[in-house]
Amino acid sequence: MKPTLWHPLYNRLLNSNFYMELELYQKDNKVCTLCLNENYEILSITQVFDSNRMPTGTFKSEYQTISAETDFHKFKVWWKSRFIPSDRKYLKKALELLRLASVDELVSKTHCASLNDQYWTKQTEDNSTWSDINFFTNEFDDSVGLVLLLNREKNFSEKSYNNPDFTTDGALPKRWIIEGGKRYLIKGTESAFMQEPFNEYLAHILCTTLGIHNVSYQVLQTKNNEGETEYLSKCENFVTENTEFVPAYFIKETVKKTNNESDYQHFLRCCDALGAKNIEPDLTRMLFADFIMANTDRHYRNFGLIRKTDTLEWIGLAPVFDTERSMFLTKMMPKQDYEAINIEAKPFKDNQAEQFNLLKKEYLTNLPLEKASDTVPLFSSILELNELIPSERRIALCKTLEARISEAVSLVKEDRKIKITKSRQQRELDRLNTLNSLVVLC
Repeated sequence: MKPTLWHPLYNRLLNSNFYMELELYQKDNKVCTLCLNENYEILSITQVFDSNRMPTGTFKSEYQTISAETDFHKFKVWWKSRFIPSDRKYLKKALELLRLASVDELVSKTHCASLNDQYWTKQTEDNSTWSDINFFTNEFDDSVGLVLLLNREKNFSEKSYNNPDFTTDGALPKRWIIEGGKRYLIKGTESAFMQEPFNEYLAHILCTTLGIHNVSYQVLQTKNNEGETEYLSKCENFVTENTEFVPAYFIKETVKKTNNESDYQHFLRCCDALGAKNIEPDLTRMLFADFIMANTDRHYRNFGLIRKTDTLEWIGLAPVFDTERSMFLTKMMPKQDYEAINIEAKPFKDNQAEQFNLLKKEYLTNLPLEKASDTVPLFSSILELNELIPSERRIALCKTLEARISEAVSLVKEDRKIKITKSRQQRELDRLNTLNSLVVLC
């Protein structure tokens, strides 16, 4: 059958020995076929069979409607996003043990299935079905995860190639496990205080107290190869066999951003264009929790929408997850009077003050705000279990959390925005920038 999308090299590749053709499926629905080169890089989409099931955010953008034409560059971005980042800690060791030159080579040895969605691939002569290969209902070898998470020594087999660890994004070390028939993600740390799992636990208890949909986290303790204590977080997969998670990055790619709309307005307009309704209330509550915790890393890939795979119906915003870079993770000692204007924020504004001012209080007033401070002693108790966090830091973190809760609650109850004034440091930087831009005319 004649391909519908051609790459200039495709005719030459058809007559060579160094190309591969893959079929992309969503469950048992054939979506498209792909042509790859000898380095397992996608050269072209050779035919689209079901445009409705092409990945969200891979179409050319128009201002008002979603285009029906696939954008090859966007598709390649989506494809790359499905695989473990090349700079992930311990990845090089895992690839060496598996005798792989790169992550891309896994395409020839696996079905590229994930625990985030129901997309997968097979070569044209392969008779596999979704029920044969998916990780939601089938067992998988989790030995690779021991290397990727804890740098353990392992002997791998052929089964080791096919596991969801290689199709999981994110910078921190992590692995998937199966317990009691459920899939859990175990995630490590990179900070000096190993505070990330404790921040995830705080996000869980804060959101649960406020009635905000969230992922439940546990804190685990283990020993590394040197016998030193390490802390990990553990959460159950919030994606099921019948749903998929679509990161906000691909949501915002569905329609073009106009010159007169903010990033926040544009994201909500993209949701509307897709048919995902009533997203703003949950988005507001997520950003409210981020404000309290001073989350500096709510980027476009760690929030998004959930969709039913069979009907392609949008369910709503994904539960709050991945909040580890909060509570002054990289600061040696947090300050109780740290101004919101000076705290970094993502994704809609550069600082917490401006991002908070985007929020509509009408979506927050019905939350049990008076209970938010109940999370402070719980956070203090679990921080005491972390041998790497001195008592001075723990006390400072809890005092700061209490102050931020008090500030956030009063802003909502009094229906106030944060008054934004430049700090003395910023005013001095502005002055220096002005002086540097002056041109001497005589």
